[in-house]
Amino acid sequence: MKECPECGASEIRVSVNTVYMGYISDYGVLQCEERVDETLIAFECDNCDYMYSEQFIKGWDYDHKK
Repeated sequence: MKECPECGASEIRVSVNTVYMGYISDYGVLQCEERVDETLIAFECDNCDYMYSEQFIKGWDYDHKK
């Protein structure tokens, strides 16, 4: 279980999303969709609204703190 770095609460929600790449036409239709080798893992604290995500792209990871 992850702990929130802001307030120390252990009630942190974790969501894992697979990222899709594509583009949207003028009519709002997704023309091209391709699954990329990228996973976005987001952590969200219900106690103090702290949020951050870790992005893993093809073996290397990137931390983004909000």
